[in-house]
Amino acid sequence: MKFVLEPNNRGASDQIMLDDLRKVARNLGKDFVTKDEYEQDGRFSSFTIPFAFGSSQVVRQRAVKCANMKGETMRKEYDFSQGERGKFYKRGAKLNLPVYLDSDVREFVEKIAEDKQSDVSTVVNQLLKSDKKLADAMQ
Repeated sequence: MKFVLEPNNRGASDQIMLDDLRKVARNLGKDFVTKDEYEQDGRFSSFTIPFAFGSSQVVRQRAVKCANMKGETMRKEYDFSQGERGKFYKRGAKLNLPVYLDSDVREFVEKIAEDKQSDVSTVVNQLLKSDKKLADAMQ
């Protein structure tokens, strides 16, 4: 099944998404909203916003930064002559990519984590490792 955005959402800029996020927060009288709150009142899917920005933390940082800018715009030019190429590059660095679980799977894993007094990440890793052992044994 292919998911297609409504025409008015297609190609929306980061600024439009952040403005909508702030509008929902303002309507609820909050600084920031949860995924469920945004899902109810937001223009976009609650999965679209973190996907567009990389994570919920990045969304919060961008929303706060934009709110603090108070209408400032980007300059036409920036001086990078004092910049250091590769300053933050680390050869062989591994990225921890976010994994988005379906809501029923997330609830299942959260219940196990709560019962075991553990965190969701540990439970997901344990489940995947046991599946990996099973798949290896079947080969």
